[in-house]
Amino acid sequence: MGTPRALWPLVWAVLQLGCWPGWLLEASSRPWSALTFSPPRLVVPEGANATFTCSFSSKPERFVLNWYRKSPSNQMDKLAAFPEDRSQPSRDRRFRVTPLPDGQQFNMSIVAAQRNDSGVYFCGAIYLPPRTQINESHSAELMVTEAVLEPPTEPPSPQPRPEGQMQSLVIGVTSVLLGVLLLPPLIWVLAAVFLRATRGGCARRSQDQPPEGCPSVPAVTVDYGELDFQWREKTPEPVAPCVPEQTEYATIVFPGRRASADSPQGPWPLRTEDGHCSWPL
Repeated sequence: MGTPRALWPLVWAVLQLGCWPGWLLEASSRPWSALTFSPPRLVVPEGANATFTCSFSSKPERFVLNWYRKSPSNQMDKLAAFPEDRSQPSRDRRFRVTPLPDGQQFNMSIVAAQRNDSGVYFCGAIYLPPRTQINESHSAELMVTEAVLEPPTEPPSPQPRPEGQMQSLVIGVTSVLLGVLLLPPLIWVLAAVFLRATRGGCARRSQDQPPEGCPSVPAVTVDYGELDFQWREKTPEPVAPCVPEQTEYATIVFPGRRASADSPQGPWPLRTEDGHCSWPL
């Protein structure tokens, strides 16, 4: 007989409860974030810096990141940590762990690598409580080779110049020096000529143009000729004869004092006071 339909929900619930504890155990055993350590193999010359990168798959919280090196006896030697471990004051300062801005990657560098730094390296993360867990990355190999000394590069020796080039160089230098010496006097002469020409043009322009505000007056030109005065002899005038002066006298008779001859009384007798009055003419 088939299972009643009412029992199917109950069976499904029992199956889910049976699988749940196993899933919880699996989740608790899994690491919180996987670690990668790159590059897998690194070769650097002696004296150079060697840098590995330890990366988290997601940004972790509350952790301590350690950098390890495997010794020939498969023991782990702790080189550096982030945050820095103050309990190891004597550790080698050439090994450094530097966080990158994204918070998921960390650079692990060896400053001035030496030949005995060759070996196997890896990183490990310790997650802090409430769930303490340790996670390690895969290992990577570092090989430090012998430093290659490059021969010093010698500067190329200058080729000997022919005699013609030397003469050309001397002539060129002499010409430049002469030009430098003659340039200031030439500039001074040109400036003086320019200033003189400018002043002359301004003065001529000021003479040609009438002053402002005055009406224009027609220019009058006078042509001065040369007058030729000829010396002429003056004819002496005849001297007038000297005539002695003569005085003429006239007798004035006053008619009012004398009666007419035709009057009945007859002519008035002459009186003493009615004498002649002689006036010089």
